[in-house]
Amino acid sequence: MTNSKRLSSADVDALSTEYSAADATKTASFEQLALGQKVSFQPERNDAKWYRKLFALPAYYWVLIAQVAVVLPHAAHLPLWLIGFAAVSIAAQLPHIKAKFKKLSHLKRIYQSVQMLGFLLGLLGLWLTYNTAFGLDMGVAFLVLCLVSKLWELYKRRDAYVVLNLSLFVLAALFLMDQGLLTTLEVIVGAVIVLLAFIALNDDSNASGDGRLRTLGVLGVGALPLLVVLFLFFSETATAVVSTAIRSASYYRCL
Repeated sequence: MTNSKRLSSADVDALSTEYSAADATKTASFEQLALGQKVSFQPERNDAKWYRKLFALPAYYWVLIAQVAVVLPHAAHLPLWLIGFAAVSIAAQLPHIKAKFKKLSHLKRIYQSVQMLGFLLGLLGLWLTYNTAFGLDMGVAFLVLCLVSKLWELYKRRDAYVVLNLSLFVLAALFLMDQGLLTTLEVIVGAVIVLLAFIALNDDSNASGDGRLRTLGVLGVGALPLLVVLFLFFSETATAVVSTAIRSASYYRCL
């Protein structure tokens, strides 16, 4: 009886050690890419189809893809300099770029300096572009500026969660600019990519990417009842809020 208990305790300790090692590996995978310590990855199967390789991408790359899908639809109404800053900010997060810094301290020091300088110059640029501190266009542009500035401190998983949550707000802001069919499709595509990034963050040890699309489908089906309720009972209220925001924006433009 005593031996079996000791054996059970040893098994539990071994399992705990295994899970801890797996979690450490999963965390290190994201952080290595975020710090430029690992610039490439090998898919589980080299002969897999392109979409399987896409779903098998590490979570870090999914976060960057999500930023492209979120910022790009705003290009029609944002100033060119802000789109340029967003492009530079996203490109600077690539592991190949970060790997050029020999010391981690240099990487963080330079990126923090660029973040602060870019944000302050961005605020000045918004003021010079819109000549006001209020208004719809100014608010949406400021939200995008906050998102791309946050990318310069993307080192850990919690930073990725903040970036992805902020990305959903930036996507929702598209409806303040336009409520057409194209905008709706852009928001749907962007939201799907952001959700896939969330799923990848919680499934980064899955080298094959199997099950991620199924998880997305389960989340989508579970959200459908809430979507129907919101559409039936709150759509008029939401439309009134959006219309008020647009009228206010028109008023500030006139001023």
